[in-house]
Amino acid sequence: NEEGFLGACLESVRGLADEIVIVDGGSSDKTVEIAKAAGARVISTTNPPMFHINKQKALDAAKGDWILHIDADELINSKLRKAIPLLIKSTYCDAYSFAWPYPEKSGYINKGPFSKTFKHALFRKKKLYMVGVSHEYPRTYGNICRNKNFRIEHKPAYDNFNFHVFWNKWQKWAKIHALQLNNLKSIPVYNIHDKNSNLQFKRLQTTVNHPILSGLSDTAKFILIYFWRG
Repeated sequence: NEEGFLGACLESVRGLADEIVIVDGGSSDKTVEIAKAAGARVISTTNPPMFHINKQKALDAAKGDWILHIDADELINSKLRKAIPLLIKSTYCDAYSFAWPYPEKSGYINKGPFSKTFKHALFRKKKLYMVGVSHEYPRTYGNICRNKNFRIEHKPAYDNFNFHVFWNKWQKWAKIHALQLNNLKSIPVYNIHDKNSNLQFKRLQTTVNHPILSGLSDTAKFILIYFWRG
């Protein structure tokens, strides 16, 4: 149900993307109508919570050599739009990570750790892989290049940085995430031939096998990251 954002999202990639693939999880508003009017190919799915992220469906359907991976409430600004055709000519970079600061009531957070977050967004398809667990993201077997000079615009209709939003969002997502981890062996993957040797999958398996230790180590890791980022 992204009718309030989707039109602007698709307009931002008009003429940039050779094709637009959208996976719709049973929306009841004008999301599908808006997508089709913009020339997008829509893949409908029941999208049960166990496999909340169906990005694999879009990845399988996409025909291009490069994948630009954004959500319905995100935009490609003019600066990044002009740069992408040049970035994908690189012989070294197989993926790009762009600035993705957290939005708050007055705009983007401009200092501290939440002003320095990044999103992996542009991938050479043949080297892209992904594990379909909520809030996991596509990764690359090749070289990823982080570029802070370009930003993915993300401005939801709500203040994304307050205690109420954090509490309610993570109460919901923690339950879904736990269900997915409990069924990790049946989670869909993209371009992973051997789950047991994949680092991303092994990390998730460690979380299942050692939840308390994994939680403590993640807490320590993110505290260090926050201090390092200011």
